[in-house]
Parts: sequence; C-alpha cells; structure tokens
Amino acid sequence: MSTGDTCTPVYQLPYPTGSSRPCDVDDTMCAFHAAVEEQLSAIDSVVDQLQNAPFAYVLSSVSQSYNNNLPGAFIPTFDTTLADNDNMVDLALDSSSITIQTPGVYSFFAEMDVLVPSTGTSATVQPVIRDTLGTQVSGNFFFQTFRFTATSNMPVKTDGTALANVAFTTEFCVNVSTGYTYSFLLTVGGPLNLVSSIQTFRAGATWLRGPL
Repeated sequence: MSTGDTCTPVYQLPYPTGSSRPCDVDDTMCAFHAAVEEQLSAIDSVVDQLQNAPFAYVLSSVSQSYNNNLPGAFIPTFDTTLADNDNMVDLALDSSSITIQTPGVYSFFAEMDVLVPSTGTSATVQPVIRDTLGTQVSGNFFFQTFRFTATSNMPVKTDGTALANVAFTTEFCVNVSTGYTYSFLLTVGGPLNLVSSIQTFRAGATWLRGPL
C-alpha cells in the first residue's frame, strides 16, 4: 500500500486519500485490484463448495416386518439409493446406514410409517450416530425419539385388534467426522409376538459447512 493510502474496514481494500501521492495511484489501483480478486476467489470457493456439497438420499421400497419378541431393537434397512455424490451409501456392505466421508456439520432427516397392531402398543424410533468404532455418540447433538400408543378407537382388523399407522419424522444437525454412521433403532412395546410393519422408510444426509 502506498504512502497516505488507507483500507476499507471489513475487506481491507486499499484506496487513496487526500494525503496519498498522485504518483502512487497506479500502485494503489493494483493493490485494490489484487485485494478484490482475493475476496472474489474466496467467495467462489464457498459457492463451489455449496454447489458440490456432499449429500445422500436412500429409501426402502418394500415393507419390513418386525416381531417384538426378538431381543433388542429392530434396525431397519434400505434397498434403494436415490442420490449419493460422496460414496456415503454402500447397500452391499451396510444397508442400514449412511456413512460420512467428508467431515462437517450435516443436516440429517428421516421419515418412517409403521403399521402397529394391538391396542396399547407403543412404537419408538431413534436416529443413531455412531463413531468409527461403532460407539453411539451422545452429547453433541439432539436425539429425537417419537412415541405413539394405539387406542381402542383405532381402525380394527378382522381379528378385533386395533391397527395404527404411525408416522415418524425427524430432522437435526450434527457435527460429525469421516467414518461416522447414521442409522435407526425401532422398538415396539406391548404384548410379545406382535408383528409390526414398516410401510415406508426414507432418510438422508446433507453437508452444511465444515467441521466446528
């Protein structure tokens, strides 16, 4: 920057003042041009990053049945990859998870319709983030659990038991690292040997920004 010049406060773009020397105007304009180009390049980098942000979108195209007499929660799976620009989905290797390849803050979402039989039955769906060791991560994001209990005024099947079609939706943001996975746990309470059916199931992950 030439003698007498000053800069804008935010982007530090140099410009002449009354005390600047007329003979230095060319140097001032060159410095101004270089500073503008630097800021435009930074903006271009952000735009390119957003345009090519990693994302994946998967679904299950067939219903999945779950008998609640089995130990532990049911882990639903996917069978179709609708979009994936960062190799986050490998249905042959792991059909129940989306695996993060680029670290950062992601928006995760899911939708699930569960057909739950029998009055008094409850269904709970929990999104789960696990680290590279398979350990469930907690404390750095919001777990959402949805619970629904069928009542006697639900639609009734031919055997007299109530039938409830329960919709679960969730969306939250998480700061995750490479190799972290996003999956789900479904638990159905009530009498044993109740068979529930996941009618529709879709989920996705979208990169929002770099790691916190």
